Amino acid sequence: RKKTYTADSVLAQIIGNETMTRSDALRKFYEYANEHNLKSNRLIQCDANLLALTEKDEIHFNEVMGIVSTHLKEVGTTLVATKPRKH
Repeated sequence: RKKTYTADSVLAQIIGNETMTRSDALRKFYEYANEHNLKSNRLIQCDANLLALTEKDEIHFNEVMGIVSTHLKEVGTTLVATKPRKH
């Protein structure tokens, strides 16, 4: 089981507002940064959408999880397929 979340209105501008897991939200955040050429070494330069989210001109990669998490609201859980165990 994995918890599922929806993004608040500020984060939804970046990753969309469908229900997703936290790892999906992070993946979409990094996809946004890549698609908009905002990544530089271990920093992400903030455009207008990210500036509204972070209130900073740039953020370090290790800040992303905390920033994204504060803008997610838990809505439930979902079953996730697991690999069969080897005996």
